[in-house]
Amino acid sequence: MREKNLFHRASFIILKNDKNQIYCHLRHKNKKWAPHHWTVCFGGVVGEGENYQSNAEKELLEEAGIKAPLKEISTFCYSEEGKNRVWGMIFEVKYNGKLKLQEEECEEYKLMTIPEIEADMTKNKWAEDAAEALKSYLIYLQENNLEY
Repeated sequence: MREKNLFHRASFIILKNDKNQIYCHLRHKNKKWAPHHWTVCFGGVVGEGENYQSNAEKELLEEAGIKAPLKEISTFCYSEEGKNRVWGMIFEVKYNGKLKLQEEECEEYKLMTIPEIEADMTKNKWAEDAAEALKSYLIYLQENNLEY
């Protein structure tokens, strides 16, 4: 669908600990979309017959090696003409512990605060659709008077 620039659905999971640090990870260098870019989200393309929730549960287990309750946050639309067009569903997961990364998906991870992420986005490559998901997530936090 990206090759044909078609809209698709995808889950975007923001995984954070009790200190409000987000588990950011470096996408594998062989990924078709945003290779060797940092991202704030786990997740993936929602397949035919699949819903956002079941996709997010599956992707979180596959990519991060964890099973945890998902909180549905919001939807957003991201479109980069000629590259990527997605309807995304953002989920939040609270988790404290180590991740077991899927080697084909993620090279490494680190815990970062939102100000650290924002500063790093000016220096390093970050997946643009996940950066858009983070913007939507921050709006949700502000509208609900939640800490970040």
